[in-house]
Amino acid sequence: LAAAPLWFTVYFGLAFCMLFVAFFTMQNLLTSIVGSDGFLTLVLVYASMAVGCVLAPGVIDVLGPRLSMAIAASTYAFFNVGAAVTAMDGSNKWLLYLSAVLCGFGAGLIWCSQGVYQMSISTVENVGYRFGVFTGVFCMSNILGFVVVVVVVEVVDAAPADILWILVGVAGVAALMFLGLQSASDDDTWCKCCLLYTSPSPRDRG
Repeated sequence: LAAAPLWFTVYFGLAFCMLFVAFFTMQNLLTSIVGSDGFLTLVLVYASMAVGCVLAPGVIDVLGPRLSMAIAASTYAFFNVGAAVTAMDGSNKWLLYLSAVLCGFGAGLIWCSQGVYQMSISTVENVGYRFGVFTGVFCMSNILGFVVVVVVVEVVDAAPADILWILVGVAGVAALMFLGLQSASDDDTWCKCCLLYTSPSPRDRG
């Protein structure tokens, strides 16, 4: 199997980084902006994620990992919208809860798809390195999220509501980035993953 260019993995990591800049930051702000409802919201997200992980393989088998991740990323963007709207109008808690459930299912789908896609653009020899590159780029989200908040609050002196809608915009851009993911070839992704794990290692070949 021929490896895709390294920039495929870097772009992939950046899409995840952007998406989770918005999600992690909103998650950290949630209990501050909606009070105790934030705890219930996070319970719904992660409970739905557990179910979503079980259902995800069937969805990926039908839609493929790239389209699955694009759909899943849109649920993260919707979650940010739900949180921002609820923070402005507390009567819309149903929207927050609905977006949390959908985001949880999306989380299961996106993380199951992540491994499938990354393997499809890697080879047996470089798959570990490629996963490392992806993880390194993705983990920048933990830093950038706090940087965004500090810049918006301390430098721009924006209102709290502005921060939430900026995060909505970041999540929306990230969701669009997933539409730009490239395929390594026209081969079926599931077949490539099977070949990756059934191919004999260099030691076995010797």
